[in-house]
Amino acid sequence: FDTDLLEIFLEEAEELLVGIDQDLNTWAKDQTNTASLNNLMRYLHTLKGGANMIQATHIGLISHELESIYERVIRKQIEVTPQLVSIVRLVQDDVTDRIQIIRENNIDYAGRESIEILRNIQEIAQGKSVGVATIETVAAEADT
Repeated sequence: FDTDLLEIFLEEAEELLVGIDQDLNTWAKDQTNTASLNNLMRYLHTLKGGANMIQATHIGLISHELESIYERVIRKQIEVTPQLVSIVRLVQDDVTDRIQIIRENNIDYAGRESIEILRNIQEIAQGKSVGVATIETVAAEADT
């Protein structure tokens, strides 16, 4: 990664993650709160742009998929369920972890867990039921 761009990205990402966390908590408590969803989309769009700027394409892809999920929720194309909220939280935690790994190791990895998470996000976007256990299992495997 370009050192100067990386520094800018990490500083911006830290601020974005705080906003994402706050608005995700707000939305999880009140799923009719479209202002929080719009904020989440804006944060993720900015994060995606920054990630792509430093060539952290896996973070960019995941951010794009999350942004698409929120857009579909706003358009009422996806029903909000506790399962969806849990998966979104797990995926967002994965993005946060990935940014920390970039901070510590300068690595944007494309592990098996990324593919599985993206696959599940696509299934949610298509209205299919996805087990949270699948994501949790993948996340646990990633930690080992």
